[in-house]
Amino acid sequence: MWNKKSKFFGPCSNVWKRVGKSAAVVGALLFGLNVFALDYYVATTGNDSHAGSMNAPFQTLEKAQLAVRAALPSAIDPIHVWVRGGTYYLGSALEFGTTDSGSASVPVTYSGYSNETVIISGAIPLSPTWTTHSGNIQVATVGSGLDFDMLFINNDLQVMARYPNYDEDTAILNGYASDAIGSTKVNSWSDPAGGFYRGLHGSRWGGNSYRITGKSGSSLNLDWVGDNNRGSGVHSTYRMVENIFEELDAEGEWFYDESDGKLYFYPPNGVDLSTAIVEAASLEELIRVVGTAETKVKYLTFRNFAFTGTHRTLFTREYEPMNRSDWRLARAGAIFIQDAENVTVSDSVFDRIGGNGVFFSAYNRNHLVTNNEFLDNGATCVNVCGSKVALWDTNEWDDYITDAADIDINTEIGPKTEDYPKDITISYNHMFNMGRFEKQTAGVNLFLAESITVSHNTIHSSPRSGINICDGAWGGHIIEFNDVFDCIRETNDHGPFNSWGRDRFYSIGGYNHNGGDGAIKRPYAFLEAWKTTHIRNNRFHYDEPTEFGIDLDDGSSNYEIYNNLILNTSVKLREGFSRKVYNNIMINRGLDLHVWYDTCRDELFNNIIVNPSAYHPISVGGAGEEATTDYNLFF
Repeated sequence: MWNKKSKFFGPCSNVWKRVGKSAAVVGALLFGLNVFALDYYVATTGNDSHAGSMNAPFQTLEKAQLAVRAALPSAIDPIHVWVRGGTYYLGSALEFGTTDSGSASVPVTYSGYSNETVIISGAIPLSPTWTTHSGNIQVATVGSGLDFDMLFINNDLQVMARYPNYDEDTAILNGYASDAIGSTKVNSWSDPAGGFYRGLHGSRWGGNSYRITGKSGSSLNLDWVGDNNRGSGVHSTYRMVENIFEELDAEGEWFYDESDGKLYFYPPNGVDLSTAIVEAASLEELIRVVGTAETKVKYLTFRNFAFTGTHRTLFTREYEPMNRSDWRLARAGAIFIQDAENVTVSDSVFDRIGGNGVFFSAYNRNHLVTNNEFLDNGATCVNVCGSKVALWDTNEWDDYITDAADIDINTEIGPKTEDYPKDITISYNHMFNMGRFEKQTAGVNLFLAESITVSHNTIHSSPRSGINICDGAWGGHIIEFNDVFDCIRETNDHGPFNSWGRDRFYSIGGYNHNGGDGAIKRPYAFLEAWKTTHIRNNRFHYDEPTEFGIDLDDGSSNYEIYNNLILNTSVKLREGFSRKVYNNIMINRGLDLHVWYDTCRDELFNNIIVNPSAYHPISVGGAGEEATTDYNLFF
C-alpha cells in the first residue's frame, strides 16, 4: 500500500519465511502468479552464484538479466523475474536490448514480488561522518567528483542551497525574488561558478534556466541551457538561484563542493545525523530499452517497482527544440524506450525523480503505461516523442517554410519514416506535482506521434498543462475520461489541455494574426494533421474562473471535442481548421474564439454554456459562413 508520508510503499509482512516447492506453488496460486512460467528470483540477501530459485535467489538484477538471456532461445513458456523487497542501488542504467526480447508466446516480465516494496534507485548511498563547520552547518567528506544534485535524508528530499529560501506554500519556484542576481547578491558570493539561475520565461510561457559559469564584477556570467523554445528571457520577478555556498542559511539546505569532496548540510530540527540514511541522486536513467532500426526489443514488462534517486537533466542534457511548439526537452527518462514494441510499465511508482518519468523516443509501437503513480517528478511524467527524421520538412522557429510551391501536396502527407511512436496507451495513472524543476512540462506530452490513447488518468498540480500536444503531426489521438485540474500553477496563457499546430502550413504566405490567407493555408494543414484527434468525456477544471481549459492554440487543426465537463474555464479555438465542438458543458466562461481563418469550417453546436457572456471573440470576422455556431444553450 502507498504510504504518503514516507513516499514509498509501506512495509509488508513476509509471508515466505519457510517455503518449500509445494508451498511456492500454493503461494503462486494465492498471488495470481503463473506457475507454468520460467521463474527467477532476486533478493538483496541473495548471491549471484546461486541458481536464481526462490530459495537460492540472485543478488542483482544484472545477473537475473543474464539468466533470462541464456534461457530465451529455448524457452516455450513466459519468463518472470521476481524481485524481492528491498532497495537496489544501480551503478548504471539497466540496458535491455534485442537479446532481452520476449515474444507473444514467451513474454518477459520483471516485477516486484507480490506486495513487497521494491525500490530501484539511481542514488549513491553515502556514509558521512559529520562534524560542525560553523553554527548549525555540519560538514562531512564524501569524496570528490561525485555527480548528484538531489539529496535525501531518511527518505526526505532536502533543498539545494538557494535564494530566496524554499517556501512550500509559494507555488512559483517555491519562492522567488526580483533581486536574485542583483549586484548586492552577486557581490556577496565569492565564487558562484557551478550555481544555477532559474526563472520563468519573460511572458510566463514556461521556464528558462542558466548555468552560472562565474562573475564579472557585479554581474554573473550565464550559460542558457535552452529549456524554452521561445527564447531566453527571464521574468523580472519570478527568478531564483541555487547551488551557491553563501546561500546555505536555512534548515534542510545543503551544498556539495565537488572539488574537495565535502558535503555541507544544515539539518532540520530533530534529525539525528549519526543514524540518518543519506542518499545522493546520481543516475539520470534507471532502465533503457533500446533496439535497433532492424530489430526491435519486444514483449517486456516492468511492474510493481518504486523508481527513485535520479538526477535532474535540467543542466546536464542538450535540450532539443520541438519544432515550433514552445517546448524544448531532454530525450531522457527514468525509463527510456526506443525502437521497441509491446513494452508495458505498470503498477509502479515514480517518486521524486529528477527529470522525465517514462520517455518513448522515435520508433515505438503498441506500448502500455498503466496504473502507475508519478509523484513530485522534476519534469514530465510520460513523454511520447518521435524523431524529426519522420517529418517531410522540419519547421523550427528559425527555419520557416513560407512558399507553398516547395511542398508537394500529393506525396508529402503523414509521416515520412516509421521513426515515431504509434498505438500507445497511457491509462489509469495518477500524475501529481510534476515539473518541479522544468516548467515547460506536463503529465503527458506528445510530439510527432500518432494514435496515442490517454485515458482514465488523474493529472493535477502542474506548472503548465496536464496534457500537451506539441504539433499537428500526426493526430489520431484519443484523450478520454481524464480528470485534469489545478494546472497552470506557475505560468499563464495556457490550459489543462494544450495543443499547437504550427506545422508547415502555419507560415505559408507569411505569419499573420488576423485570420487572413486561410484559403491558401487550408489544404496544407492536413499534411501533418492527417488524422482526427478526439477529446471526449473528460473533466477539465479550475478552482476559480480563469482562461482556457481546452486550449487549441496557434494552428491546432482536425479535432473533435465532445462530452466534456469544463468547469470555471472554456474551449479556445485559434488559427486552425476543422474543429468540431459539441455536447460539452462549460461553466463560468464563454467560448474563446480567436483568429479564425476564412475557410476554417469550425463547428460549435449542442453545447451548454453557463456564463454572463456567450463568446469571447478575437478576430473571427474572416471566417464568414465557413464556420457554424448554432444550437447552443446559454444560461
